[in-house]
Amino acid sequence: MASAKDKPTYPEHGTVVAMRTERATSGDGVYTDSEGRTRGGGVESHLIPVFKIRTAAIDYEVEGRPALSIGEEFDFRIEKLRLYIKRGDSEKRYSIVGQEKR
Repeated sequence: MASAKDKPTYPEHGTVVAMRTERATSGDGVYTDSEGRTRGGGVESHLIPVFKIRTAAIDYEVEGRPALSIGEEFDFRIEKLRLYIKRGDSEKRYSIVGQEKR
């Protein structure tokens, strides 16, 4: 019987084979204050790194930080569209934004 305190396992093994950068835009909603003035509407743009991780059966595209290096190999686990890489005593989380069967 497994308990909630069991340490996670990292059954998958992959290699970073590519990296690209995407531009993401986010902004505030526009509203009118109590004096009738329009407020908000600010927009900002930022770059997000996207990494391709190749396994024996599937290529995953993930985004997040810290950056990964092309050629870097590691063990990982997947849970709810998140990829977790063990780094020392902690783990780093990346969002899966695409996957392709090889």
